[in-house]
Amino acid sequence: QVLANQKIRVKTIGPRTGEGRVKINQALSQLDDFVIDYLGGTKAKEDYTWFLNVFMCRGKFENNLAQWTMRLCDFMVDRLGWSFMECSLCNLGDSGQFRSQQLVFQFDGDKRNVPLSINDLNNQAFCPQEDGYENPAWWQSEEVKSGVRTHQIMRCSEEEKGALQQLLDKTFRRSLTRDRTPDQDAPEDEEMPYRLP
Repeated sequence: QVLANQKIRVKTIGPRTGEGRVKINQALSQLDDFVIDYLGGTKAKEDYTWFLNVFMCRGKFENNLAQWTMRLCDFMVDRLGWSFMECSLCNLGDSGQFRSQQLVFQFDGDKRNVPLSINDLNNQAFCPQEDGYENPAWWQSEEVKSGVRTHQIMRCSEEEKGALQQLLDKTFRRSLTRDRTPDQDAPEDEEMPYRLP
């Protein structure tokens, strides 16, 4: 489910003139391109605020906020050379399901360039057959085999499903704690252990 009212807002603290201001303006310009091109954001009327819809959740608590936080940190630190200083998170709403997060970055001076790969594995720049690479026998997708796509989700065979179920059945271990009472599927003689073995 896509959450409503998603936005990224940037506030700057620092010099209003001089070389420091130039660095801040450069970072804001590149951040604007990143949010619009990579995150699919749209500019709001307010300065340095973007609306977007990349934050999703399943149920009340499972979400991808950490994933996008890391993408933003990678961009600010690795690409722009800023230092990551702090992250704080507030949970709002009746169950804490609404989140507000603050990230703080600081510019400590120019840093060395981070090496970037010149290969984009999501296009024809990498051709497995031409590079003498043999695809694994279990690959099924023709697009992945030819290098058009880097991955594709495929359906499992009944044999694979059976092997996975067998693995789960053999490794599953029931455990009880003081705050977890036996459920309806529990064996009749099951008791809460005094300690874990």
